[in-house]
Amino acid sequence: MEIKLDEFTEDLRDYMYDEGFIDAQIEQDDEEVNVYLDLPNTENYDTHIEVIESFFAQSNYDVEDFEIDGDYEGHIYILYEGE
Repeated sequence: MEIKLDEFTEDLRDYMYDEGFIDAQIEQDDEEVNVYLDLPNTENYDTHIEVIESFFAQSNYDVEDFEIDGDYEGHIYILYEGE
């Protein structure tokens, strides 16, 4: 199933905001979704990664279709690689 990245981004944004994570800025470019953390630190990064993993567990998106990575400087990226 090919996804529309803009719909995925909106779903992720809605999920994170519904879970109370309103401090992250979620943006999309042509190939990936970027999550920028307001307070970059190890604990905040790990917490946001857990929320993103929880999003996949509760959504129709397959985490295996994505590469999720980032750094403790406050940036997480989610790249759609397809099926």
